[in-house]
Order: sequence, then C-alpha cells, then structure tokens
Amino acid sequence: MALGLEVLKAFHDLDPLAFAWRSEPYEFVSDIPALDLLTGSQAARLAIDSGEPLEPLVESWRPYVSAFEASLEGVILYHHAN
Repeated sequence: MALGLEVLKAFHDLDPLAFAWRSEPYEFVSDIPALDLLTGSQAARLAIDSGEPLEPLVESWRPYVSAFEASLEGVILYHHAN
C-alpha cells in the first residue's frame, strides 16, 4: 500500500493542476472516493492533496500490518525479509 501511495503522491507532485482523483463510482459506491475506500479513510488523500509526507500515516498502520502478518503464521509458505 505504501508504494502505491508514494506513486500517487509523485504523480500529484509532478503536476498538481493536472492530477485528479477518480470521480466514478468504485465498487458500487459513489459517495466515497475510491482511495478512501481502499485505505479506510480520507487521510491518505488529504495528505497527498496538502503535500504532507506520507510516512506518519504509513507508520500509523504498522500495528495493523504486524497483526495481520502475525495472523498468517503457519498459513503462508514464504516469508518476506524485513
């Protein structure tokens, strides 16, 4: 997820006036922007729009990522290196 957000931020920062968020419905939801649905809140979209760094947001997800990874113990065959 972090890499995808960094790519979006890079596109935004290259030309903020030409950059636009998806406005079409996503997953049959039309009143919440697609990125907000994918990330669980508007925080990533607002950070990108305002030029804030993404690191604090991504770090705030670390406990959830760690819990998810722990829940995979004994299920996945290959582990990634940290």
